[in-house]
Amino acid sequence: MTRLRSKLTRPLYREELDKSASVVGEWRSLGIIMGAVGLLGRVAGFGPPPWESPKRMQSFVKLLTIDRVGSTFIVDLVKFALFQGLLVDDD
Repeated sequence: MTRLRSKLTRPLYREELDKSASVVGEWRSLGIIMGAVGLLGRVAGFGPPPWESPKRMQSFVKLLTIDRVGSTFIVDLVKFALFQGLLVDDD
């Protein structure tokens, strides 16, 4: 599987972007906001209150045993993690 190459063979300059792409791409607060979202996700996923951990694990196991889509998603996530190095070519 190969990645499609961009038709653009030269560098893209800020002046060539449309207004909305230029504003979002150069907005300094975007990195801070996206970093906060990522940090919040990690805290919610890895740092639950200790008294909720057994309850969450029981709920997770129950979900995987009764929901085919949920268990398939976990399998696909593991496969993607294993083959990501092969699928994404380093530039």
